[in-house]
Amino acid sequence: FDFIRHTKDGARFYLYGDSSVAGYRRDSLSYAFRYPTATAVFRRQQFARDQVEAFVHAVYDSVHALKPWVQVGATVPGIYKNLTDFSGFAIYDQAMTDPRAWMAGGFLDYIAPQIYWGIEANPRFAIGAVDWQRNASGRHVWAGLADYRVGEPLLSGFDKLETEMDYTRALSMAGQIHFRYGSLLATDSRTGGPFIDALAAGKYRTLALTPTPSWLPGAAPEPPTGLDRTATALRWRPTVATRYAVYAAPGSSVDISRPANLVAVTSDTTVTLPQPSGPMAYAVTSLDRTDRESAPATLTVGATGIADDNNAPDGYELLSVSPNPFNPTTTIRYRLSAVGAVTLEICAALGQGVARLVDETQATGAHEATFDGSDLATGVYLVRLTVGDGPPDVRRLTLVK
Repeated sequence: FDFIRHTKDGARFYLYGDSSVAGYRRDSLSYAFRYPTATAVFRRQQFARDQVEAFVHAVYDSVHALKPWVQVGATVPGIYKNLTDFSGFAIYDQAMTDPRAWMAGGFLDYIAPQIYWGIEANPRFAIGAVDWQRNASGRHVWAGLADYRVGEPLLSGFDKLETEMDYTRALSMAGQIHFRYGSLLATDSRTGGPFIDALAAGKYRTLALTPTPSWLPGAAPEPPTGLDRTATALRWRPTVATRYAVYAAPGSSVDISRPANLVAVTSDTTVTLPQPSGPMAYAVTSLDRTDRESAPATLTVGATGIADDNNAPDGYELLSVSPNPFNPTTTIRYRLSAVGAVTLEICAALGQGVARLVDETQATGAHEATFDGSDLATGVYLVRLTVGDGPPDVRRLTLVK
């Protein structure tokens, strides 16, 4: 489907390709689905809801057939059906749309209801927030907040908006969506500066990962390896990951479930951190495209240096990839401290295997293999070394043509 057109009499047109219908461009085909003959308003409304649902379902299936990790969501008016102290334009009856059926049917990953009202008067924000969260069928709900209405009687100040943020957190919603960005730059009378600065120092003072849609296919990525600390930075070897989460806490261990311990989220394999004055524990996890998180690689640094590293491969490592960047060939050197079943392969950035260079038992010592990327496109690839059932050692390499 290209799109749905809502005509003034309520008919729906699903458009495929081009259309020859008056009002559309020429040389095209149109399939028009009108309401069945019926006098009951309910039957006409339900027909409309069913057609929109079929469209949404088709879009969801098409997107996930191409890219299964993409999250499909909808932002909708904030009232589903009229409730006591939460009434107005109700999308189920007046827009003839049923987004809750999309969530219950499993073809919507998140919803962002526009709960653009205040706390005291009808429609009351708290009632709407509870109604959406309780009827999400396990999908994520991101509460739409009306920053643009601050200063109106229903939202007299940014403190009212922060109260609504607290309420969404008490309900364990996925998060908040502020509308619109320009309103975040408005002056907060409490501080004299922009509201966005007050958020950065208060409600949003710690980093956060987005909730993982557990229903989407995939498994947690492998943890980083080779975690170590220099005088100015923490570094590790790359894995098949989109990003990395970095945690730090004083002492001998770090709790990655505590938001305050999350100090960086990066696509690099190095992050600059201040030199600790005493024992400090670090953890780094790999993240996939949906922020599904690996087990942590951990490291403890004391006053005299590194005290513990639990994640370097035991008995083998990649030594070098040279040249890097390369075109079209590069040499990969690695070391084994014991005889083992070696697998050396090249993967695309998302983990798909591209070439297997070594798949055999090899002796102790230094080894090398040559990779020819003549048949591949310019881009970032990964070289992955595993021995037996051990964890992989991974390096990034760049092919430039």
